[in-house]
Amino acid sequence: MQLKPPFKIAVLAFIVIYINACSGNVIPDLSRLYKTAELPSRSRQAHSNDIQPPVILLHGAFGSRLNDRETNEEHWPGSLWRILFSDYEDIALAIDAESLMPATSTLVATDVTDEVVGKDYYGAIIRTLEQVGGYARGIPGEKKDADGRQYYLFVYDWREDNAQTSLQSFSSRLRDDVMRNS
Repeated sequence: MQLKPPFKIAVLAFIVIYINACSGNVIPDLSRLYKTAELPSRSRQAHSNDIQPPVILLHGAFGSRLNDRETNEEHWPGSLWRILFSDYEDIALAIDAESLMPATSTLVATDVTDEVVGKDYYGAIIRTLEQVGGYARGIPGEKKDADGRQYYLFVYDWREDNAQTSLQSFSSRLRDDVMRNS
């Protein structure tokens, strides 16, 4: 059975539209998004950024670099060779037999794994916050920039439970900083 010309044109048009819809790589206008996300100010003299709540970036599992506390040698993630062929015995978290809690480790979380083996994980979101969103990296307890948006990295040892890594304490310190700088 042969298709009639109008039906062939309709099928061809559908295929072209379908392929075009699937292949599009639409990049959102992030500068417009961040500009419209400004909050109204509390007073006419205040800048809208003054009351912009801080952003806390929480990485996922395997998302922080683990370094030796004394030598600063990186144990995670390390090189491609290490990622592919290590048994990871050196980063295994010992468990106390009596309390069933993690034993003290010589490894500490130092920063997020922004890039591993050429794959960008958290670097893109940090660059977007800084370059497009106008955010500056803040450190809890330090005075924030007078007029800017702040983001904070909650870097924790992903081998432990978040409750153990004091996320609540971290957010409380940020809340105190925001109140002190308001």
